[in-house]
Amino acid sequence: MGFQNNAKRVFTIPLQGTPSFNPVSATTYYISNVNTTNTWEGIRCEQIEYNGIIRAASTIWFCNGTPGSAEVINAYIHFSPIKEYLFASVGTTSGQRIFRNNNLNIPVVVNDSFNIKFVCPTWTTLPTYICISGLVWIEMT
Repeated sequence: MGFQNNAKRVFTIPLQGTPSFNPVSATTYYISNVNTTNTWEGIRCEQIEYNGIIRAASTIWFCNGTPGSAEVINAYIHFSPIKEYLFASVGTTSGQRIFRNNNLNIPVVVNDSFNIKFVCPTWTTLPTYICISGLVWIEMT
């Protein structure tokens, strides 16, 4: 599932979306670690193996096609429809959209599960051939 560093008491969970997909306007997508990007929130979630605190999250949208217009995409750590945390908002025409927050303080317990939720805007120009990957860092308590 992830990499454990006992000296720092940190656990990382890698994330990987579909190798390449074409997002559409005004749509929400979810990723975890199964090489898929879905519009259904429960399709796959990562399970927490330790009590701890999510301290950081970083994901990247890499564009292999048209970067699209600069409307803002919001990224959340998503536990359920009533428990989610916005960790980054990015609006750019760059071929790489980096969603990063190194100042999180989200408590988690064993068996919590989550995925990453992206809320896409209504774009003027749609991005194409997007690959998504990332990491979530959890400090064990």
